[in-house]
Amino acid sequence: MAIFGSLVNALGIVIGSILGTYVLKIKNESLKDTMEKGMGLCCILIAIDGMICEFNTLNVLISMAIGTIIGEKIDLEGRMYKLAASLEKIFKDRNIGKAFSSASLIFCVGGMAVIGALDGGLMNSHDTLILKGIIDGILALFMASSLGIGVIFSAGLVFIYEGAIALLASPLSSVLSLGSEMVINNLSVTGSLILLGVGLNIVKIGKFKSMNYVPAIFVSIILTAIIS
Repeated sequence: MAIFGSLVNALGIVIGSILGTYVLKIKNESLKDTMEKGMGLCCILIAIDGMICEFNTLNVLISMAIGTIIGEKIDLEGRMYKLAASLEKIFKDRNIGKAFSSASLIFCVGGMAVIGALDGGLMNSHDTLILKGIIDGILALFMASSLGIGVIFSAGLVFIYEGAIALLASPLSSVLSLGSEMVINNLSVTGSLILLGVGLNIVKIGKFKSMNYVPAIFVSIILTAIIS
């Protein structure tokens, strides 16, 4: 089943979120703030690690430029906040929006999400997404301990995002055959830049519309295919 890995990844987030909210829940406001910023620092570390590889600088620059224009045009950030606001009204919890939006970006923008989903769709191999599910589950555990149950809603978006890529993998197979290592590297660096913005937002250094950069990930894949 092509979407098995996506399902496991989403399940890992759900389990981590529940444990973080109801078992490891942090009530002390000072500790909660410190934990939240600690997660932001972890995001920054993961982002920096994802940029340590050989990549095409021009590809990343053009991808970010075009991707940002697309993201701003369709206002992905605004749409996410509207969805988050709806969740806040339904569950009457002001932290849900922040938890949902931050977690969704952290779990979606990395290279593992796209590459793992493509592996599932093309080769029925789910090892990457299963590993990602374990990592995301641990992150969800600590995020939910400070931000609350809102983190769990990101699991639905992750499943839709990765599942859609897995199901559309066949049309993208020609792209992967054209220098797959460079596809992965360019994608990883582009996604890591977006994740860096998420981390800086969490530690309150700057205010980036991180969601509006997400189309750059797919622009990067297309550009790599064209250049190759």
